[in-house]
Amino acid sequence: MNCREACRAMPDFLEGAYPVSRQEEFLQHVENCADCREELAVTLTLQMALNALDDNTEFIYMDSDEGVKKVLDNAAARVAHYNRYLRIKWAIGTAAGWALVLTCALQILYWMQAGFRLF
Repeated sequence: MNCREACRAMPDFLEGAYPVSRQEEFLQHVENCADCREELAVTLTLQMALNALDDNTEFIYMDSDEGVKKVLDNAAARVAHYNRYLRIKWAIGTAAGWALVLTCALQILYWMQAGFRLF
């Protein structure tokens, strides 16, 4: 991911609309690029101020580094959860596939013992 793509993704990322499958790439870029990290801090502050206006509440300024760290930590947790989900999904799919193969093999063995000719 380059800086332009990261900057385009920031509003969606902060609103929670950016796909989790792409967040790991985004997080790696923002953590390694000081300019994008600063841009994320500015975008986060602006978004918080606009949300306060929309909610008609007082805007409480948060240290931008603290806010960015919190947002990035939450996103990293989502990415870790998503990766665990993918590994579990793969394991279940693999187990189901092997169960099907084993069931077919046992069925063929049963038929052969019962005297059926398969071929």
